[in-house]
Amino acid sequence: MVRQGFVTLVVGMILFSLGGCFSRGPSVGRVEGTVTLDGSPLGGAKVIFTPVDGGRSSMAVTDGSGRYELEFSPRVQGALGGQP
Repeated sequence: MVRQGFVTLVVGMILFSLGGCFSRGPSVGRVEGTVTLDGSPLGGAKVIFTPVDGGRSSMAVTDGSGRYELEFSPRVQGALGGQP
């Protein structure tokens, strides 16, 4: 027979470990634009924003029309804020 204290401990540990799964993470801002070369859209260009103060970079690859939208992570669009 399982004691109630043990079950409570296991449930508590599971809930504690899941706590970080639902955090919002750092504040990011949406960054999108168009890359051109000699006035023509540039497809396949890698765009990387790296914060001056350190931290994770954001990146994107332009589409055929030169458009991009930065990704902070696979599930988060945008980039960390910083100085212009």
